[in-house]
Amino acid sequence: MKYNSLEFALAVSGVCGSAFDKNKIITKVSSDSRNITGEGNLFVALRGDRFDGHSFVGEITKDGNNFALIEDPAFSGENTILVPDVRAALYSLAVKHRTEALGDKKCVAITGSVGKTSTKEYANAVFSSKYKVYKSPGNQNSYTGLPMVMLNCEDNSDYLVLELGMNTAGEISKLSNLVKPDLGIITNIGWSHSEYLGGRDKIFEEKLDITVGMNGGILVVNGDDDMLSGKIERGCKVVRCSVENKKSDFYCTDIVQDSEGLRFKINGKDLFIRQAGVHNVKNSMLAYAAGVLSGISHEEAADALSSIPAKECRMKVRQGKNQCNVIEDCYNAAPESMKAALDYLKTQSNKRIAVLGDMLELGDTSEKLHKEVGSYAADCCDELVCFGELGSYIASGALESGMKNVKFFPFSKREEFVAEIKEIAYDCTILFKASNRMRFPEIIKTIQL
Repeated sequence: MKYNSLEFALAVSGVCGSAFDKNKIITKVSSDSRNITGEGNLFVALRGDRFDGHSFVGEITKDGNNFALIEDPAFSGENTILVPDVRAALYSLAVKHRTEALGDKKCVAITGSVGKTSTKEYANAVFSSKYKVYKSPGNQNSYTGLPMVMLNCEDNSDYLVLELGMNTAGEISKLSNLVKPDLGIITNIGWSHSEYLGGRDKIFEEKLDITVGMNGGILVVNGDDDMLSGKIERGCKVVRCSVENKKSDFYCTDIVQDSEGLRFKINGKDLFIRQAGVHNVKNSMLAYAAGVLSGISHEEAADALSSIPAKECRMKVRQGKNQCNVIEDCYNAAPESMKAALDYLKTQSNKRIAVLGDMLELGDTSEKLHKEVGSYAADCCDELVCFGELGSYIASGALESGMKNVKFFPFSKREEFVAEIKEIAYDCTILFKASNRMRFPEIIKTIQL
């Protein structure tokens, strides 16, 4: 991205602050003050529940080399651009940039309740085997983050591989209109954010809105998802991937997990990935299908998938202390990803311990879904330790299913919880899984496994 500073201000209908340098070139946009280094940066002053980016504006603009997009006139000053709504201005500029500067770039857009980031990494590898690819960094997939991704896109890219997330109704539609996908991928329809969206049916409709900006194109979906296996009429070609239905466009068989990773076949052709868990077979299959449909050969796609390091996955599997194999899957949690992690734990031959915590943002279905996970866990592990207020429902579900070795610790008993894990974590495979806000990585560090 290269914008003259005055051109940028005019494009967002902004009011320039005092001593505004009209001749600087802006080459990078960020809302993280730590990323503002050198010159030619635009700092986006966002306000959240726990922070206000405006507090960094004075420091960032004081030397005259960088700029700030603001919405509070109290912070107007040198090299500031004042707009009524920072997020809306950023979005409108990104739409303009996509149309005018990136119009020749093809786009693969990925959404779903779980598995978006892993699928994005697989798709990036597959498409990079043949094309120059720009992928969205980290999990910048929101109404705020994705416009900055678009503005920072490398101009020499052939394909954009982007992740689309949502917290509120209508967000996927807006993001699809922004990125204009040629090919969309939906990993699954789960319960994440049902607290805000009002149930899984509504989530289904929201996720299908990835097609809003496609203008035809191809939609690749997980055909084993009960909601995605039915009829989809969104004015595009629908391609299904499955490990269950032989009639799917891409059908996976012969899945074998070994010490190196997963070996399997898609439509009779061999593939290998270094990650663990059958859910990653599904994620990689979606990326493989997207690549093959875009002119990438089986050999190119297979080589690309096999080259991805094991760590490029939210599920981290490592050798710990005390003869323990440790499975860390603590970035986030939903019923689908909980069950996927438990499926992997179930395949282990030594003692299997599941340490599970709260899944957040599930709304009125929260108690029911936590109990379902507990019931599922009863068939996947030898010991179950639950933590958090909602963790009590996981424990209840396991006990109701006949599991005996179940323990529960509320937040107030954190020290006792840590002591319990220290006591039982010997000669076993131990899974840690909970929503990020449960801070399980800190607990693992405390235990020093």
